[in-house]
Amino acid sequence: MHSAVLRTTSTEAAAPETGLAAPEVKAVLFDMDGVLCHSEEISRKAAAEVMMELYGLTVSPDEFIPFTGTGEANFLGGVARKYGAPFEVESCKAKFFEIYMTTFAQPGSGIGYPGAKELVERCRAAGLKTAVASSADLVKVHASLRAAEIPLDLFDVIVSADAFERLKPSPDIFLAAASQLGVAPANCVVIEDAVAGVQAARAAGMRVLGVVTTLPEATMEAAAPDRILPHIGSITLQDLTSLQYEKQPPAPQQAATQAVAGPLKASNGSAALPPQPSSWLNEFVGLPGGYRTTRRDLLKLGSLSLALGALYVTVTRAQREPGIRQLLLRYHIPTLIQLGILAYLFSAWGYLSKSLSYVSPRALLNALLPSSGPSTAPGAGEGGGRVAAFKRYIADLEKRGGGQQVPEFARDLDWLNSAPLNFSRELRGKVVVLDFWTYCCINCMHVLPDLAFLERKYEGSPVAVVGVHSAKFDNEKDSQAIKNAVLRYEISHPVVNDGNMTLWRAIGVNSWPTLAVVSPQGRLISLLPGEGHRQDLDDLLAAALDFYGEQGLLDDSPLPLALEREKDPRLASSPLRFPGKVATDLEGGRLFIADSNNHRLVVTDLQGNFLDQVGGNGPGLTDGGFEAASFNRPQGLAYSPARGVLYVADTESHALREVDLKARTVKTLAGNGVKGRDYRGGKSGAAQSLNSPWDVTLDPAGDGVFVAMAGQHQIWRYNITTGVAELFSGTGYERNQSGGPSSTSWAQPSGLTLSPDGSELFVADSESSAVRRLSLRDRSSAACVGGDPMFADNLFRFGDRDGTGSNALLQHPLAVLAAGDGKVYVADSYNHRLKVLDPTTDTITTVAGSGRAGFADGRGTGAQLSEPGGLCAGPGGTVLIADTNNSLIRQFDPATLRLTTLALRGVPPPRVSPDAAGAAQALGDDLPQGAVLVRGSTAVSAEASELRLRVQLPPGYHLTKGANSSFEASLAGSQRSSTGSSSGADATVQISPSKGLLQENDGVASAVLRLKLRGGGSRDVPRAVRVLARVYFCQEDDACLFEEVVFEFPLAGAGAGGGQEVAELSHRASAAAPQVNLPGF
Repeated sequence: MHSAVLRTTSTEAAAPETGLAAPEVKAVLFDMDGVLCHSEEISRKAAAEVMMELYGLTVSPDEFIPFTGTGEANFLGGVARKYGAPFEVESCKAKFFEIYMTTFAQPGSGIGYPGAKELVERCRAAGLKTAVASSADLVKVHASLRAAEIPLDLFDVIVSADAFERLKPSPDIFLAAASQLGVAPANCVVIEDAVAGVQAARAAGMRVLGVVTTLPEATMEAAAPDRILPHIGSITLQDLTSLQYEKQPPAPQQAATQAVAGPLKASNGSAALPPQPSSWLNEFVGLPGGYRTTRRDLLKLGSLSLALGALYVTVTRAQREPGIRQLLLRYHIPTLIQLGILAYLFSAWGYLSKSLSYVSPRALLNALLPSSGPSTAPGAGEGGGRVAAFKRYIADLEKRGGGQQVPEFARDLDWLNSAPLNFSRELRGKVVVLDFWTYCCINCMHVLPDLAFLERKYEGSPVAVVGVHSAKFDNEKDSQAIKNAVLRYEISHPVVNDGNMTLWRAIGVNSWPTLAVVSPQGRLISLLPGEGHRQDLDDLLAAALDFYGEQGLLDDSPLPLALEREKDPRLASSPLRFPGKVATDLEGGRLFIADSNNHRLVVTDLQGNFLDQVGGNGPGLTDGGFEAASFNRPQGLAYSPARGVLYVADTESHALREVDLKARTVKTLAGNGVKGRDYRGGKSGAAQSLNSPWDVTLDPAGDGVFVAMAGQHQIWRYNITTGVAELFSGTGYERNQSGGPSSTSWAQPSGLTLSPDGSELFVADSESSAVRRLSLRDRSSAACVGGDPMFADNLFRFGDRDGTGSNALLQHPLAVLAAGDGKVYVADSYNHRLKVLDPTTDTITTVAGSGRAGFADGRGTGAQLSEPGGLCAGPGGTVLIADTNNSLIRQFDPATLRLTTLALRGVPPPRVSPDAAGAAQALGDDLPQGAVLVRGSTAVSAEASELRLRVQLPPGYHLTKGANSSFEASLAGSQRSSTGSSSGADATVQISPSKGLLQENDGVASAVLRLKLRGGGSRDVPRAVRVLARVYFCQEDDACLFEEVVFEFPLAGAGAGGGQEVAELSHRASAAAPQVNLPGF
């Protein structure tokens, strides 16, 4: 979520330097496997049995040793991927827990280490707090401790892997344990047996004692714990309380980030980036009491404290001593002191004034006194479930006079897709969803598929969606720019340009995106900040329609729509539609264009003559030949001459694709069509989810691809040899923070380019309006131009000013290109300019573009561009530009400073028009956030077939009685009716039943559906049947668990032949699934 107000910074830090006196020990954090329990060996044996049972693999238990201590997903997946097994996390974990608990981890099995229980007891007797901090799931932690006969109540806190995206060697688990104990990290000692655990403790700023129960002493020594002992039985209380910071990690950067990001071999002997002032400022220093902060914040607080202290001393002395008072009055010393304070505030004023301009008294009131809105936890609510709970909330709200009255839209605002609307007129009698968005924000883009899904579902109902565009950047206040965004993202609901954020302030919005649900009488029902609220909105709308329908307050008359795409002549005049990025094969004379909104790649020669197209079949994630493949708004492109392939950032498919230009085939390397939430990586293929990859570039050796993961503010690397994608740089926090690898944060990185010597990447960090560099040798980062050099959270310092370093200002740059002469070209997108950066001096200069959106060839600033988004090297030293909003390819000649338009000849329209019925829905759009996707590999016949789905419950579990575990079928890639049918010009596919309850038999929840095709015409048949299963399951008298599973059955067209008549898909539910609160059951 992109917040408009101040945000707190992370407190993760490296351990203090060697030689500093360590603070008092107040807590001991125990790893479980290999420390408290002798469970590593039996875990490896259980894992080996899992490989045999699930995949038919005979593996040695020792093959799991390299993955020890990194969580069950990596522990199991590392070996499965090694043998190319089709690894699926949850089913594999479920089988592992089943075997581990029923075969090995039984009470009395003797897996507890001698002396473990006694050491914990001695720690508690000495007044130390104790915690288990394990990368294992909670179900395994409990089972292992019970088997080891170590009582759970010996520990103040038990922290397990379930609640964390990032496991060891990330410090998150240790930091959370310290936080829950109420103890500073510097006051904690960790006992670990694994390298990843030692690295995690180091990254958390904790002392660490290593035991060699699992690894050889030499291996543990290399991880650099502060002390090494044989096992937990040899540790005394004195060893813990007197432990000092004896050693440092073996590399200058934090070892945690080395392990998280994975090894990368430098392709040359290039030196790391020189030390930067920001790196020194970002380093942590110790404070009294075990607290830690950065030098940057310490300097800020210190300077302010000195100024306030001086003012206090001056005022108090002036009160007591007349002579001092006369002196001050004569020489105006108070004025000087006040000026000192003002100087400090002035240094932060650009940040404060800009960010606070988005905050209103209502927003502050909402933050201080949050309303008692409905719970949006899955399964929340009594007997009738979430919809019933929301309905009761609405009824109670109305009894109390309704929510806040939403004011009318201002009269002078520009509207898109409709005439001006009013709550008292066109919107009266409708449940309204207001989407507060700004089109630069990737999180706002993630919300649009959710809104499109709800618009399709509630089509014909008294539901209205209205986009309230509330701009962050100055360029985004322009109605034509918003119109381009409406066209680019195929928005079909009304959008109002509230450039002054009047409605935003009136109802107290403070972040992008925020969704507001408004009653038919114009009163606020709920505010939902952030993304991922599809199910919440769906249930709120259902409850509101039910409640207000009973009151007779609904009006289902349609809104007066006039879609912009039906009025814009550019969509017909250019063969391209909002091209995002470009790449070239200069030796082969080819230009590759990401024709983003036509969902295809266009290949021409360097003169613009058409050669080929890849995809263009509407949005989707389909591998195969050029004619059959599909993309979903592809962006970044990188051509590999050695391999003859093109790597593609398929942004809205959340995938990395490979286009083999010789074989004319497309395949998916990573991603599965669903927006991921994995901030670490380490998996391959469909098992590795991605999050809005925006650009790609090859690494110097040509055996890897760097990926700008705009959706989660990180840079990843895909290993071409192993097929593994993993984190390379970035904490995942949206910040403009440079420094070492553990502290570097990015803000929606959208453009990548490799320096000519291969030593570093230049990054267009769009949301911080900066260009930054990233060393490939030590993964440190540094600022080049733009952005705020002082406040990492300030993403509001932007403008249009040439200059050096932070004195230069940019506005949402989207692309960078390192030229052969060492210069770096920058697409300063929202300033509609092309600029050139000299990396040796960090000086940037405008070379083309007037600064206003438009289209004009010409020289220098006499030419015009419109939000250019992509750059690549052209013939003869020229630069080719994807002029996105003009839907053109432009060519810039540095020798003459002349900008011209490349004429494209013979480029056909896409195979399927994006405006065609059903083309606007990609196969990834209907997935609830967090759902598991199970895809069939073989198409089934749409003419007559039977679909079977099975959910295997964990041993000892059953469906929760009364919770109504259910399924609902839909058709993907076509228009959907409420009856579960899909209609084209010639064909109708019917599903029977389209919804119902899951049936349970012998621990398996299942359903059977049947398809029937009426009419003909294979081109009108949907691409897939989707069945969403909502599964509530539990053990007797225990908490209820919840999983959502989407079963996808691909369809063969009418008369296509080869389709199965019976298809079955299965999923294993996990005993580690999220718990839900169902008070009535």
